[in-house]
Amino acid sequence: MRPPPRSERYTGAAAEDPDLAVSVPAVTIAIAKKKGTNGVEVAEAILSRVDSLKGRLIPNDVQVSVTRNYGQTAQQKVNDLIFKLFIATMFVFFLVWIAFRALKPAFVVLFVVPVVLLFTILCAMLLDFTIDRVSLFALIFSIGILVDDAIVVVENIYRRWLEEGKTDMATAVDAVREVGNPTILATLTVIGALLPMGAVTGMMGPYMLPIPVLGSVAMGISLFAAFVFTPWFAIHGMFRPSMEYLKSAEKREHAEAEWLERLYRRILIPMITHRAKARLFKLAMWGTLILMCSFFYFKWVAVKMLPLDNKPEFTVVLDMPEGTPLADTGNVAHTIAERLRQMPEVTAAQIYVGTARPFDFNGMVRHYYRSSHEIAVDARAQVTELVEGTRARFAVVEMPPGPPVLQSVVAEVHGPDPETRRQVAKDLTEVFAQTESLRDVDNYMREPYDYWHFEVDKEKAQRRGISVEAINRELAMALGGFVLGDVKQRAGHEPVNIVIQVPIAERSQVNRLGDILVQSPMSGGGVPLSELGTFQRRTESHIIYNKDLRPVEYVVADVGGRLAAPIYGMLQVEDKLAELGCETPDGVILCDHIYYTGPPPDDSYSAIEWAGEWTVTYETFRDMGIAFGAALVLI
Repeated sequence: MRPPPRSERYTGAAAEDPDLAVSVPAVTIAIAKKKGTNGVEVAEAILSRVDSLKGRLIPNDVQVSVTRNYGQTAQQKVNDLIFKLFIATMFVFFLVWIAFRALKPAFVVLFVVPVVLLFTILCAMLLDFTIDRVSLFALIFSIGILVDDAIVVVENIYRRWLEEGKTDMATAVDAVREVGNPTILATLTVIGALLPMGAVTGMMGPYMLPIPVLGSVAMGISLFAAFVFTPWFAIHGMFRPSMEYLKSAEKREHAEAEWLERLYRRILIPMITHRAKARLFKLAMWGTLILMCSFFYFKWVAVKMLPLDNKPEFTVVLDMPEGTPLADTGNVAHTIAERLRQMPEVTAAQIYVGTARPFDFNGMVRHYYRSSHEIAVDARAQVTELVEGTRARFAVVEMPPGPPVLQSVVAEVHGPDPETRRQVAKDLTEVFAQTESLRDVDNYMREPYDYWHFEVDKEKAQRRGISVEAINRELAMALGGFVLGDVKQRAGHEPVNIVIQVPIAERSQVNRLGDILVQSPMSGGGVPLSELGTFQRRTESHIIYNKDLRPVEYVVADVGGRLAAPIYGMLQVEDKLAELGCETPDGVILCDHIYYTGPPPDDSYSAIEWAGEWTVTYETFRDMGIAFGAALVLI
């Protein structure tokens, strides 16, 4: 008894032709790549194929536009990271150049870096790691430490040549042997500090795994390169320094060492010889530490696991009251789209009414004058104004920068019976709505609404030889939910389904549906539906949610304002409950039954468990703490 679902498209103010498409019917084709394929190449191949189909399979009067191209954003992100990879490498090169005051040792270190990176990428391929933004971050992170071994070897070779007075190969080999054991131990120490990070569990585990694995691989390869490639570069060709250079470098280093020694003596000797100055220094250090920690207590710095990111899209999820006609929902969605398309950053908008939008998850970044978070905040304010008075709930959903969660703030409500859980969830929703840092407050309960159910009189139906299946088929045909057949076309692979439907003016009246005739196999004639049963108005049942085989209800919210982090919204909810005497408006005590690290022991009493982004934060920092403890033991 409702109009069919529809999808419509709008062009925004940032489009080349803002008025090209305004509430025009649209068909969305979402394509996902197979595992192991290159998303950028897949996206480029799809766009090339679509261009070749224009004018042939795609008529000239059909406008084709790309609303989401994750291959393009992925390519942009990877290009940015590769550029930063080169920037980091050049920084290392210039730092070595400044330290040695000569180009030759700097070039020795510079040539070792690409060798290590190429071997690391080879190992990534063998270990089945893709070169994505996380693995590239691991390589960038490794650059600063993978040149340490090469620098140690080069410095010791130069030192030994100065002692021997000649730049021969035997001295260089012995210089490498001399620093071999401590260099190996230092490398293993760094690997011992990185590897435990691979034990992080939860949703963050797969994201963080390339960092410890590829970082450790890069360190191992850098050790090999320091012992093999670095000595070869140092003693061959243009890279071998002259004795004059080594002597002048020694004088410069000696002068710098004397300057550093005087500086350290001025600072350290007074603290060693005067107890009062040592106490003052300790007091200053402890005071600085306490000051830094107080930033969290006084909320000068927000505690947030997943940062606010900048993505090429956001979603407005519109949740009208249960029982609202689909046409009314479509009208509200159209009004919202008309308003949002006027924002200067919007290129296009799509609405999906009565059907799900394509599934997507975007972790890339696109550069705008305003970040997507700022645009979403502006959109939330405008949509709030539009839906005021309609009793509609909505949420402005941004693509998360990390693992997706149900919502930023999630309260899982446990309780002894369904009625209690639903009442607590309803009361908690009101508390959420009064909380300063929470936005887009909602719950996953369905408000009760009525629907029409046709109760078959089986005795009458059997006397006429009519089955329940036949009655259901006739009703489905009248309401447009039954496919009679299909039409095969020459062009195209998919057939066109044949669907008949009673006009909405007729099918919207239940008493008119009773006039539908159902053929009787016994008499051969038609029997009105009203003689085979009655239409009954019933209340829709509640949705039942279960987590880990335990029934729960969900209350969700996003975060906003200055402290846009879930932990502050959670603490504010608890403060609000404390103001109410630890009771919900329905009188349920909750303050003593709030759990952060897992569900309550049993469901004999009402309790809430914090989930959402908090769970990702807790699991990540818990496992990271354990990993760092293991790293200390290994070191």
